[in-house]
Amino acid sequence: MGQATVIVTYKITPEGLEVNLDKLQKELEKFQPQKMEIEPIAFGLNAIIMVKVLPEIEGEADRFAEKIQSIKGVQTVDIIEMTRGL
Repeated sequence: MGQATVIVTYKITPEGLEVNLDKLQKELEKFQPQKMEIEPIAFGLNAIIMVKVLPEIEGEADRFAEKIQSIKGVQTVDIIEMTRGL
């Protein structure tokens, strides 16, 4: 039996309207997400919703969020959903 996995959905909020979301998405592609889409927040500001399958290791989802947070232009990274993989 293989290692257990978790499916984590992150909400990535840019620092402001001036952040180029296309460029930010290209930067996030290096993490090989399973899914990525843009979601409107308010007043023209958009967030990126990213789904990533990670190994079920304690603290792994938070460590991954910190990697995303380190990208220029990212203000916040929130875990909005986490479920066990099959």
